[in-house]
Amino acid sequence: MDGRLIELPLRRLSPAEQHRLDTVYNFTSARSSEVRPPLVAGASDKYNHDDADYVLKLEHLRRLARAMTIYAACPVLQAAGPLLTQREEIAVFVNSKLTDQLLDLLFVTISVGGVDLADRVSFTSPLDSTTN
Repeated sequence: MDGRLIELPLRRLSPAEQHRLDTVYNFTSARSSEVRPPLVAGASDKYNHDDADYVLKLEHLRRLARAMTIYAACPVLQAAGPLLTQREEIAVFVNSKLTDQLLDLLFVTISVGGVDLADRVSFTSPLDSTTN
């Protein structure tokens, strides 16, 4: 960031932590009855996946799952503030600390694993004066 190298240690989630977070992910799945789009008017078997309320609720739950995963796997974030236990509090805290792009990178790294984050973000910035 701003020409500085930043390292953010992450840890793998335990099976119990992953199971707890999987319940949040299941809410974001199309099969979940908790987040089901409304039926298309006049149809009994077609769902309106473009419904604005449905899209907003689904995006909220995805961001919630992302924030909870990052908070659970990032000791630096846990140490940066008070101990948080409520899903909404965790989401507000985590989303206020980093950009969406960085949060997405961290989430994918934690969720998928096996690929070093540096491989995803290593590039030479044209603004970096050390490359001249």
